[in-house]
Amino acid sequence: MPFTPYHVGPALLVALLLYPLLDIPTFIVASLIFDLEPLAVILGLADWSMHGVFHSLTLGTIVGVVLALPMYLVKKYTKPIQIGRMPPKEYTIKDLILTSVLGIWLHIFLDVFIYSDLNLFYPIQWNPLVGLVPYQTIINFCLVSLPVAFIIYLIRSTFFGLKKPEEETKTVPVDEKVINKIPENEPYLLYFDPESAPAEEPVSAPVHEPEPISYPEPEPVIVPPALIPKYISEPQEPMIQNEIEPEIILGVDKTPVQWGIVGKSGTDRVAVDLNEPHIVFVCGKQGSGKGYTIGVLIEMLLSKTIPKISQVKKPATVIVFHKPREDVRSEFWSIIDPNLNFSEAQVLKDVYDVAPQRVITADNFRIFIDPFVYENERARFVEDYGTKAYPIAINPSRLTAEDWPYVLSIGRKG
Repeated sequence: MPFTPYHVGPALLVALLLYPLLDIPTFIVASLIFDLEPLAVILGLADWSMHGVFHSLTLGTIVGVVLALPMYLVKKYTKPIQIGRMPPKEYTIKDLILTSVLGIWLHIFLDVFIYSDLNLFYPIQWNPLVGLVPYQTIINFCLVSLPVAFIIYLIRSTFFGLKKPEEETKTVPVDEKVINKIPENEPYLLYFDPESAPAEEPVSAPVHEPEPISYPEPEPVIVPPALIPKYISEPQEPMIQNEIEPEIILGVDKTPVQWGIVGKSGTDRVAVDLNEPHIVFVCGKQGSGKGYTIGVLIEMLLSKTIPKISQVKKPATVIVFHKPREDVRSEFWSIIDPNLNFSEAQVLKDVYDVAPQRVITADNFRIFIDPFVYENERARFVEDYGTKAYPIAINPSRLTAEDWPYVLSIGRKG
């Protein structure tokens, strides 16, 4: 079948039947890539018969092993395929080699009954199976297998995907599904559902008759009152006063105790109040620096007084809730890295007379993400982003009717 779509149907059918044992993209590519040999012969790039060399179990197996390597590299930058509620599988290089070799063998198995120039064990010219199955039977099987594969996909993605959460919880407990995959040195937040925990059978305690106890006659005792210890407060760190004072302060009428500069208006330095809580709305077009401005505020809160930039008595703990638009990586993750942009460092030197510095290290930085994203993108955090992440989940069923108004800020005054 030189370069025809007939192999697509059988490849999809076998891949869906054996999923997740086989990787679907690798199996399909391996099953179709062998039609490049007849194309090369037609274009005059090869001087042998259309199915005489690579359409064999010997060279075909070698091609399958070699094909598994680029497919393994490509899968690091692509999202895994998930059918129904079954979680996607992380395929190793051994899994992809097996998948690729089986895909190539499927191609050879369909062609071996049709083409007399195909040799099962090249360079030995031997094909005892040619003509054993009629040509039209092979074609009909290839045509029928495509809609059958589509039906199997619908069944696996809909019927088996409608499994009730209660049944799923009973078959796969939370501790076996999650905890076994997390190293002991990584934190992981879980919730406890008393309805899913097995009820403990009551154990009746043996009944003992208490022995009579004779009490002595009480004697009056005068106890002096204990001295109340004086409260000794912890020594407070002195405020490091900044050598400058901003001309414009946002959020307050006068210069607060803690402030940080966010820019300039003409020659006047513009600062924000870092001493009291505020609601700040940063708006602008894409690429105008909204996230950069928020990052500047975070860095000033994480550090003590920065000369000519901010005045902060004690570093704060900052919690950022951020959902990236496309990539899993958030733009605030780079806060642990030094600013290596020469143009931005030069602006800090020319406008504010300061040099870039790191305000927080990776040891004091934690990233919590959705557990499903964590299971699928876990390897990318360290390899591509250089950042370690941890999963976090909140069970909405644990919130009562009284909790939801507080979460959504509904009906609250003051």
